Amino acid sequence: MLRTRANNINGAGVDVSGVDLSLSYGFAAGPGDVLVGVDGTYNLEYKTQDLLVEGIVIEEGGDRIGTRGSSSGTLPEWKAAAYIDFGTDMHNVRWTTRYVDGVQDGITPSRAALFVTNPRGREVDSFITHDLVYRVNVGWETSLTASVFNLLDQEPSFARLDLSYDPFIGNPLGRYWKVGVNKKF
Repeated sequence: MLRTRANNINGAGVDVSGVDLSLSYGFAAGPGDVLVGVDGTYNLEYKTQDLLVEGIVIEEGGDRIGTRGSSSGTLPEWKAAAYIDFGTDMHNVRWTTRYVDGVQDGITPSRAALFVTNPRGREVDSFITHDLVYRVNVGWETSLTASVFNLLDQEPSFARLDLSYDPFIGNPLGRYWKVGVNKKF
């Protein structure tokens, strides 16, 4: 006879606090309008309690801000995007800079073992990208868009994960382009 036992558990308790910010300011400039803004998140704390299964501590609790590798995942302290947008009735250009703070790996015993002989990847560096988007209205309720993402071709920092980068911080695609047509009917 074969018997299967499935243990269902609740995750550890979590206390989260932080500050979200969104500011923008628009003004007329020559033949068009300028919009300058910033959106960001500053995480103050992400405190977890001990993760227990049948009274056994599987993962010790603690403040996980600025870390990765626990059951909480990747938790950068800062994430932000700043932009400047210039537009007229026909043309629009937007420059956006995005920032994701780096994190420290190896805070749990299971992850710390990865760095005993080689510290590479223990610090996952921050990631900054610059994007440029141009849109032109060509009439007949149609617009054309050309975009360049990660304009400076920034590579993500090395992380000890299956794909050698942390997808919550960096993007491995490098510089890429996108073109689009938008037609309203």
